[in-house]
Amino acid sequence: IWENMKIGSESTDYIKVRDAFSHSYKCLGVTCEDIGGLFDETYGSYYEDAHACSGASRALSRLAIIGVSFGVLVALCLITCCCLPVRRQKVARKEMRARGEDLGDDDDAKTETVTIHQSLSDSFVV
Repeated sequence: IWENMKIGSESTDYIKVRDAFSHSYKCLGVTCEDIGGLFDETYGSYYEDAHACSGASRALSRLAIIGVSFGVLVALCLITCCCLPVRRQKVARKEMRARGEDLGDDDDAKTETVTIHQSLSDSFVV
């Protein structure tokens, strides 16, 4: 702040001074909303890069965080609900095969089904 504001300084960098002051707000016990902005009464608007702070941006950030967190939670629930039953089914089928139980999906049954389909399609060829 001193380098930019001292008497005889060659130039003043408004952004650096503003940021330096804003980093001191907590120590001073104030917020950006308490300070406000630099208003040009001639034009009826704030100077460039000197707008007043508002709590809306902070609230939007909180809402965005809540929304993203909720979306991630829903996605994890959907993935778990879809993948867990499939995983359980694969484990159960593997255990049944290990015990030697017939699952009804052996290669002979598949070959028989293909043979039936081929013979049906051959009978309809003109």
